[in-house]
Amino acid sequence: MIDISLAIYAVSVFFLTLYAMHAWLMLFYYIKDRKRIRAPKRKKWDRTPMVTIQLPLYNERYVVERLIKKVCEIDYPRNKLEIQVLDDSTDDTTRIAQKLVEKYKAQGIDIKLLHRDERKGYKAGALAEGMKVAKGEFIAIFDADFLPPKDFLKRTLPYFKDKKIAVVQTMWSHINSDESLLTQVQAILLDTHFYMEQYMRNRHGYFITFNGTAGVWRKKAIEEAGGWDGEILAEDIDLSYRAQLLGWKMLFLPNIKVPAELPSDMEAFKNQQYRWAKGTIQAGKKLLPVIWSSNLSFLQKFEATVHLSAHLVYPFMLLLALFLFPLLLAKSSPKDYGTYFYILGICSISAFPYILLYGITIKKLYRKWKRKMLAIPFVISIVMALTLNNTLAVLEGFLGKSSEFVRTPKKGERRVLLKKKRLKPSTVFGLILGIYMTITFLYAFFTVQFSVFLFIGLYAFGFFYTSVPGFASYFEEKKREEVVYGEQEIT
Repeated sequence: MIDISLAIYAVSVFFLTLYAMHAWLMLFYYIKDRKRIRAPKRKKWDRTPMVTIQLPLYNERYVVERLIKKVCEIDYPRNKLEIQVLDDSTDDTTRIAQKLVEKYKAQGIDIKLLHRDERKGYKAGALAEGMKVAKGEFIAIFDADFLPPKDFLKRTLPYFKDKKIAVVQTMWSHINSDESLLTQVQAILLDTHFYMEQYMRNRHGYFITFNGTAGVWRKKAIEEAGGWDGEILAEDIDLSYRAQLLGWKMLFLPNIKVPAELPSDMEAFKNQQYRWAKGTIQAGKKLLPVIWSSNLSFLQKFEATVHLSAHLVYPFMLLLALFLFPLLLAKSSPKDYGTYFYILGICSISAFPYILLYGITIKKLYRKWKRKMLAIPFVISIVMALTLNNTLAVLEGFLGKSSEFVRTPKKGERRVLLKKKRLKPSTVFGLILGIYMTITFLYAFFTVQFSVFLFIGLYAFGFFYTSVPGFASYFEEKKREEVVYGEQEIT
């Protein structure tokens, strides 16, 4: 039994090592280019094209006013700007948005509310409906929690002077990154994605993606690529790859930052990660056969494969967690597994490039970078703890199981669990895994196997940190429900 467990563990480590090659490649490109890294040269353009700004909304009552106000303040000729509020809401967001639309329309702004009673195709469906009547040659998209700067269009549109450019994607910044440990971790993960992945891929001729918001599309490119596909949760990745396979180019601008709000609630964060993981796998199933039969170079195909299948690492990380205890039993057994552990030790260096990528990102983007470096172990721990949540998402993506596009709640929004009287399986099993990893940690301690202490401890902390808040919220809401019921009885 131990031999089987060790074989599964070894296969998992080997698979993760293959994916680490991507991290090493990004690190190589950064070291090679570090003295030449700078923002793309700002273009000059004497045109003032018609632009449509799309604002997809679904029950965003807490941020809709802030969003529409910021978009209406964008510095661009009013006769060349159209704003579409694409509303699929089922709460009073529609009423709030309608009042705001009437207010700004009275000020001479071309803004309109397009409301759908049926949320067909979710966000992709709303964008597609807006496209049918959009006046713009270019289409900018902002999610509800983003706050575009006034000069956004004037700084991004000139890059479309290159007629092969389909998308200009800007970098996200964060208005609440220091709110909690969770938001700090998210900020580091996102900043690393943009600065070390999007930027390096873009510089070296690999495919990148529109990140769903804070970017501008050329309408013609959307149309030629076949439009938005509402069957895939990662509609942005899907359309980006289809456009680039047709020969369109994308440009990432790290010097233009659009502030946004990070999820401050653990369940909201896990839901967001679930949607991204499942949607990316869906896109990979659809696109990878086309990519490998294309005329792209081997490295371009490799990078695209890593990108579209990246969430496959989570099932293998989950296997590492499950088989850590048998691994410790093997080290304590009389049988000689020396060669096995020697090879395993060599493969374990696959984690190092990720640590280096996080560290470089922090050093380059944060003023108080020395203190921020202390968050790296927690970044790794929470990524480890997402294994269960994202493994379920990967399985659903592979099996083709349809699911709703779950929006991300915003700050100040109260989660109501009265209608949902059960805990999520990922929360329950996350706590069980936290207990299991604690037992594994204690066994390692009493058998003096200190070399894996940190590794096991990061897993244990992550599972507890991501599951305990779900239990706390569940029992808090249940208790509140019981109190309300009691008051009604007394009345």
